[in-house]
Amino acid sequence: MPLRPYFAETVAVGPFNPFIVTPEWLVREKVFQERDVKDFRPGLLTEGASFGIGAFEWIVDYRRITASSRRPKDNCGTKVAAVIRLLHHTPVEAVGHNFHFMCQWAEWRGKRLPQLGDQGVEAFRHASQVSWAANIRRDDALIETTLVAIPGEVVIVRFNHEHRTDPQKNSEAEVAAEKYGIDFRLSVELLQQIYDSEMSNE
Repeated sequence: MPLRPYFAETVAVGPFNPFIVTPEWLVREKVFQERDVKDFRPGLLTEGASFGIGAFEWIVDYRRITASSRRPKDNCGTKVAAVIRLLHHTPVEAVGHNFHFMCQWAEWRGKRLPQLGDQGVEAFRHASQVSWAANIRRDDALIETTLVAIPGEVVIVRFNHEHRTDPQKNSEAEVAAEKYGIDFRLSVELLQQIYDSEMSNE
């Protein structure tokens, strides 16, 4: 059974100022349109700022900026790239694109699951979840993939693409942020190659 994409995010690691990156600023700088402010959703954080605007949820603090969406077709990377371009004096040391896929436990029947030696998931009946992880080097990115099985409930597959960038050359970070679409397509390919599964088109 194909997995459904249900979460995607782009993260840029750097000292961003939550008093600068606000919904009003994003509209003023044309990262979003005026009509998107109608969907403004404030959040609460002890440090930094959290808010929703349009289809995206944002977290901004002095360590990173994150744009996420429940629909991977919403390109989080383009939004983060625009912020990096506007705040070109902010040093960015890494950019990541993360994609999560999920299906119900019953739908995964017969597919690949974590195994320890000759012991499968069923042998760990007292475990709340069982997982398997691997790191893959592809071009300029380190990809961490994780399969999490919660027996009787769901199976989740995650792909985290990390691009290290030179903090003195923010053009590298901007380019990395724009690779959102490339990394998403690669995640879909790896679903087939590693997990013998496909992405649902629903």
